[in-house]
Amino acid sequence: MNWDIESKQGMKNAVEWVTTFLQQINEGGLWVIPRSSAIYEILHSEKRVIRVSPAGDKATERVLKAMGWTVDIGEQA
Repeated sequence: MNWDIESKQGMKNAVEWVTTFLQQINEGGLWVIPRSSAIYEILHSEKRVIRVSPAGDKATERVLKAMGWTVDIGEQA
């Protein structure tokens, strides 16, 4: 499967995967991404994530934005 988010198909695949994955996280829950030490608070009701870690995951943030979500940086970051 193509996961290259620089390509149309790769971004489509990534959007589908993240959409499915986020359904597992409750409102206000945290998504931890070990490869980048990134932590995001998930706010489904606002289609918004808040980065609560100093480091973010650029690829994930691009996918979230492509999904129409807002990516904010929290006070702790």
